[in-house]
Amino acid sequence: MEQQKEHVRAKLSEEKADSIYRQRKVDAEPIFGFLKTNLGIIRFSVRGKSKVENDIGLALMAVKGCPSSLFSFIRN
Repeated sequence: MEQQKEHVRAKLSEEKADSIYRQRKVDAEPIFGFLKTNLGIIRFSVRGKSKVENDIGLALMAVKGCPSSLFSFIRN
């Protein structure tokens, strides 16, 4: 068991592994919380992967293209 732990420590201490691990620390959840809270998107009303991809794509375009002041208007 200790030998395996040492092997993992050695692998993670490499510079290449460190850069890869650092990228994994990025949190992708805030955008989904934002969609739920500000746009009210809690589930999809369509079926099928391609239709859901279109649906989420439209929602993400709305988030990227709209000023933040508009979201306060939408919520009220």
